[in-house]
Amino acid sequence: MKKTLILFAACGVLAMAACNNGNTKPEGPTQAQIDSIANAKAADATKQQAQKDSIMNAANAETAKAQAQADSLKGAMAQKDKDATKMSAHHKQHSDHNTTTQTPPPPPQTGLKSHADQNQMNNNSNTNSGGLKSHSDQNNTNK
Repeated sequence: MKKTLILFAACGVLAMAACNNGNTKPEGPTQAQIDSIANAKAADATKQQAQKDSIMNAANAETAKAQAQADSLKGAMAQKDKDATKMSAHHKQHSDHNTTTQTPPPPPQTGLKSHADQNQMNNNSNTNSGGLKSHSDQNNTNK
């Protein structure tokens, strides 16, 4: 029995020695791998910064375009006000010559009448019927 126990112990020691493989390399990435990762991160950061710069340049160009349009409109409005002032002074000079102008009278009202006007326009209104006309004969006042 002692021999069997010693035999099992010797096999266990041999099994442990066979699994070791003499692995003495340090664990983790090598210096070349670390440098490669750092270069990839730097390239990615540069690419992202270029995209941000591109977006900002486009936004600045749009802002400049909008500002130019606003300035153009402001200049046009100032010119219009300047022209209106000139025209006002010009019309003021010539308004002394045309003081006898009268405004024409307003045109007579035509078209649909409201329900309140129907009784007044209907001379032959029957007091039993209420005097209201239908919509089709609102403008017909000769009945």
